[in-house]
Amino acid sequence: MELVFKTIMLPDMKSLILNRLAVIGLGLAALTSCTNLNENSEWGNGSKVKFSSYIAGQKAVRASGTAWANGDQVGIFMKQGATMKKANVKYVADDRGNLTAATASEALAYPSDNSAVDFVAYYPYAASAASGTYDINVSNQSNLPAIDLLYADNAKNKTSASGDVNLGFTHKLTQIVLNITADATIPSTAGLSVTLKGTPATGKFDLNKGELTADAATANIAMNVNATGTTAAAIVLPAATTSGKLVFTLNGVSVEKALSVSTLGAGTKVVIPVKLTKGGSPSTMDVSFGAATIADWTEVAGGEVNVDFKQGEQPQPGEQEVVIFEETLGTTPIKKVGKYWPNLKDFTGWSNPTLTFEDVNKNLSVRHHANKNCIWFSTKNNCDFHIGQIPSNGYKKFKLIYKVNGGVYKEGETMNLNVLKGKFNDTTFSTPDKVVKAPGDKETYFEFTVELPANDTEALGDLHFQTNIPKGSFGIRLADIKLVGIK
Repeated sequence: MELVFKTIMLPDMKSLILNRLAVIGLGLAALTSCTNLNENSEWGNGSKVKFSSYIAGQKAVRASGTAWANGDQVGIFMKQGATMKKANVKYVADDRGNLTAATASEALAYPSDNSAVDFVAYYPYAASAASGTYDINVSNQSNLPAIDLLYADNAKNKTSASGDVNLGFTHKLTQIVLNITADATIPSTAGLSVTLKGTPATGKFDLNKGELTADAATANIAMNVNATGTTAAAIVLPAATTSGKLVFTLNGVSVEKALSVSTLGAGTKVVIPVKLTKGGSPSTMDVSFGAATIADWTEVAGGEVNVDFKQGEQPQPGEQEVVIFEETLGTTPIKKVGKYWPNLKDFTGWSNPTLTFEDVNKNLSVRHHANKNCIWFSTKNNCDFHIGQIPSNGYKKFKLIYKVNGGVYKEGETMNLNVLKGKFNDTTFSTPDKVVKAPGDKETYFEFTVELPANDTEALGDLHFQTNIPKGSFGIRLADIKLVGIK
């Protein structure tokens, strides 16, 4: 019986997200320890592996809006402990997202002794990735799905008794979208070109560690502009800080503007409104930027919970949503210092250097778990994470969005994520009930959305996340904090 892969793409938060799937998996360091990566001895005689997979936050569509294409190629790695047993086995997708081995004899199977194995995955397939390093090159933006790096390492300790192996993929690069309009002085934007300058176009992604390293050299990247010149899009390497510039060229006239955001977070989509107008002479053009919004490109792998305390109240006509801040703890994966994770008070890699971050009771640490940097709230009493200097005045109301992972690990362990509570200025909030259980939820972050009232007396806002978890229970991880203001 051949190995059968099924892929699922869950809905996008905003709109056209490019997606083809890729299932593969595991790391670089292990490659050196195996003598024959494609041996068929005890690794080919067990039960065939059945996979399901999804790109977090996506429907079964790609950037073009069409379904999966027959013949899309992905790769699979299988690993046991530190030993890689199957490296970069090619699989082919059909238009429903089902994956089958390109060569039937290479279809993956569990060990004959049914010992546990791990899987790690990436897209798009590249033969050179068998080394454990994926080479990134985004210099050519003509086919966005072909450069959309997806990665999953959530499938661990799997046996034939595990059922379908559900691989959850997240985007590892950043998407920039420009929504372009023009006033009456410019009758048409057809023929517009946009070039992004001063950002790296190449880098490497370590499939074992899940870490991306951008090359030092920068390049000029021509964005993908539609025929009418109303939308420009690009997929670029993430950066904790960027000094990139945009060059707009229309009818022989060019204007250079600094990119209006300073951080390009991995897995985020940055949407920037752009307005063009003719300058004071026929040979000039003015470009102005509206408020940029930063949204998750993908939702949480493995399913998410969206909680709206006001039954999904939407902004009224004329109201505007503005992202006040989004904190991902930077784009570089946090590492242990010796045997221990860094204390929060010593961490300096914040995405928002203008805000203040405080471990009120000196018992928080920063970590990297399931492809995300996060804050660890332990079972020590009275953990309190404070974000200050938030420019929160002038808004009618707020939406606070955050993601939580429960610290359950062993089979059967459960906990309720409602242990996380908080306060924004004078308003308290609680995380609704959500019971998680190992092993299925140990790699999953669940998203919560809380609506909060405005407090016009506060020019600068204060946000607290707090726990009081009893000993003998489990800690939690907090990630991807975003505050949206509605004017």
